[in-house]
Amino acid sequence: MRFPASAGALEDAAIAAFRAHPDHEVISSFPESADLTGARLLGEMGDDRIRFADARALKVYAGAAPITRADGRSHTVVHRRVKNQRLATVGYVWAFAFRRALNYPERTKADLLIRRFWVRDPGSPSDVADRAP
Repeated sequence: MRFPASAGALEDAAIAAFRAHPDHEVISSFPESADLTGARLLGEMGDDRIRFADARALKVYAGAAPITRADGRSHTVVHRRVKNQRLATVGYVWAFAFRRALNYPERTKADLLIRRFWVRDPGSPSDVADRAP
């Protein structure tokens, strides 16, 4: 196999290989999934469809699922430090590309949802409303 000499040729080879893959239509149907992002996603996940039992297994592999530790006294939720960093990076790139594609009102709504679910302020009204009585 002959390797491309430049970054542009490597990019073209990756895009051509991705477009020839049978899952190209499925992965490129995701919102804001360009050819290079889709190729990276496919490369990190692999094309073995039974590798992950369900979506949660893929989420754990990418490091997006939290770790919950609970015993009789405490309940702790922390983020995963051990993960496939390249797959996580594809997720970040994909999410921010999708956010940039939104128009202003939708982007503002997405930002509010991100703040509500990922950046919690213990005294905010949304946090108080989510608490059990």
